[in-house]
Amino acid sequence: MQTKVDLSELSKENIIEAIKIYDNNPSVCKGREAKIYNLIVNEQRYPHKCIVGIAYNKKRGIEGVLDKDSYYSTGGGKSSAEEF
Repeated sequence: MQTKVDLSELSKENIIEAIKIYDNNPSVCKGREAKIYNLIVNEQRYPHKCIVGIAYNKKRGIEGVLDKDSYYSTGGGKSSAEEF
């Protein structure tokens, strides 16, 4: 069963921390490369759903990336690709 995910809880700081985790270990997002949208920070491209997934789990004290099936719900109409 899928759990509703409210990405509006994430802050800019959560995303920055997730980017640092990704930079230290890009393989955490292996197989989860962005197909259309990328998160661009300091001219670097990042797979947005993976970064958001890392940030979401990290905020809850869970290691790794949010399950890819959980992205159906972004809460309050806020897109996971929206600028923070």
